[in-house]
Amino acid sequence: MKTSKCLVRSAAVAVLGLASSGCGWFWPPPVQPEPTVVLAVDRSRNGDDSISISTGDQPFFTAVANGVSPFRYDWKVTNRSVSGDIEFPDSGPELRWLFETVGRYAVQVTVIDSLGRESWPDVLEILVTDPPETPPPSDFPAPFLVAITSPVNPANLTVGQAVTFTAVVTASVAGGASVDDVLVILWDFPDGSFAGSGPDKLSVPHTFLFPGSGVVFLDITDRWGRITFLEIQIVVR
Repeated sequence: MKTSKCLVRSAAVAVLGLASSGCGWFWPPPVQPEPTVVLAVDRSRNGDDSISISTGDQPFFTAVANGVSPFRYDWKVTNRSVSGDIEFPDSGPELRWLFETVGRYAVQVTVIDSLGRESWPDVLEILVTDPPETPPPSDFPAPFLVAITSPVNPANLTVGQAVTFTAVVTASVAGGASVDDVLVILWDFPDGSFAGSGPDKLSVPHTFLFPGSGVVFLDITDRWGRITFLEIQIVVR
């Protein structure tokens, strides 16, 4: 008795685990790996795999995908402190985000491969705090001295007459801060007006329109952020 070629082929199919079509057979398509994604960031991570940053920081996140390309990337930034989500569907593999407020955040990314399959999300926890205060350097020069030298007779000013207010800045010690280190000057007059701004405002004119008495305040800030306060009592007749 002759053995049918189809029977022989069927036996081969059973032994080799091949897919068949009629009296023929073919190798089954390879199993495609499920898509996966790993979230990377350009910051060092803590022991619990989270990152700690300061307000105003702008980390750069990158999604590294595996599977059948091309991929689509779905990003989500969650502010856990206020339960708010911001989503970026159908985006690229990179995200840069500016963290402006203190709180706990989560950055999540999911990929969808070319077969429409979705990966498990990868999530990175982020703690945002205010930046620490910078202590002043120990090598600050000694602050300068300030004196108001004009008007000479502040207790006898005249209504409607322009008066020049002048301050003199000198170094308190050799090598200390000097007039070259003045950053901001502010004159505050008792009639509610102000004058000053830059270092050239050590001398400013002012006219009082009404009689009375009060105090003129002078604030001078040096380039290290230190402020010197002075005041002078005036009388306008």
